[in-house]
Amino acid sequence: VVDSLDGLLVDRFAETKKFQVYARSDLEKIVKEQSIVDGAIRTDQLDWLLVLNIDDFQDRIKQEVGQYTHKVLASKRVVTVHAVAKLYNTTTGAVAESVSIQVEKSFDDARADQQDNNIGGRRDDDIVVATAKFLADSLANRVSDIVEPPVILTRSAQSVTIDRGDNASLVVGQEGDVFIRGTALRNSNGVLLGYEEIPAG
Repeated sequence: VVDSLDGLLVDRFAETKKFQVYARSDLEKIVKEQSIVDGAIRTDQLDWLLVLNIDDFQDRIKQEVGQYTHKVLASKRVVTVHAVAKLYNTTTGAVAESVSIQVEKSFDDARADQQDNNIGGRRDDDIVVATAKFLADSLANRVSDIVEPPVILTRSAQSVTIDRGDNASLVVGQEGDVFIRGTALRNSNGVLLGYEEIPAG
């Protein structure tokens, strides 16, 4: 899952068109290349740092067994991942948000002769990759909403257009609250904490 997430997170955050993304796993190569072309990444100019920790991973086969025959009636594979992502404001060094996400995906599995147990996940496993992609989608959407909440771009009599694409995890019929951005809210040190939210419907 970790190997799959490395590339998927970069891909999903780049797709939001809201971030200039630097992957820590690629940073050494980028810096080396920039030194050749007389460029440099100023890490002190990064706005946000995302630190991800996967604290639970389960990959198992679950079976439904007949009450009297004790034969396997159905079998499915269940992959569960729990991750905690901390988003740091690099200007203040403070945690802007901590996001806890659990993903559980079920898949029909033909290996009905196996008992319910942990089978482990390979990096080239399509099911593990699919679960990692769902986790990457969830994280990218959540962080995007924190850093830059959805904004109404245009509106008509019966519809509005917001600045979110197909991968924003929005569904037809989903309801939400609309707010008008008000006065900027800053602490005693002048650090921007957010904005006043005025209900608009």
